[in-house]
Amino acid sequence: MFVTKTYLPQKKKFLKYIDKIWDTHVLTNNGDLLLSLEDRLKQYSQCSNVLACANGTIVLQMAIKAMNITREVITTPFTYVATTNALLWEGCQPVYVDIMPGNFTIDVRKIENAITENTQAILATHVYGY
Repeated sequence: MFVTKTYLPQKKKFLKYIDKIWDTHVLTNNGDLLLSLEDRLKQYSQCSNVLACANGTIVLQMAIKAMNITREVITTPFTYVATTNALLWEGCQPVYVDIMPGNFTIDVRKIENAITENTQAILATHVYGY
């Protein structure tokens, strides 16, 4: 049994994009498909700035840098390794708080006890849609 299931578009529609990639030899680096995706996301989200990234690790690192977070960050150990990696790569010290048994997310009742004078942020992650 799978915990999650990957969404796949209609194969015929997807293959049109693959054909365009093969024709242009451009998959990333501000190619037409990437710019089109970002434009559509701007319209959908009504945001003036959208930047598509290759993975969530990069996004976490960008957020940490943008907020100038360099010290302790409270998070959960029950997460994908990218959460901890992003913190360590940006020079932060992860501080782990246990999870709630009912939904496996960070136990909010335990966060306050983990806060110290060096705590700079709390990084909560979703688990199975919670």
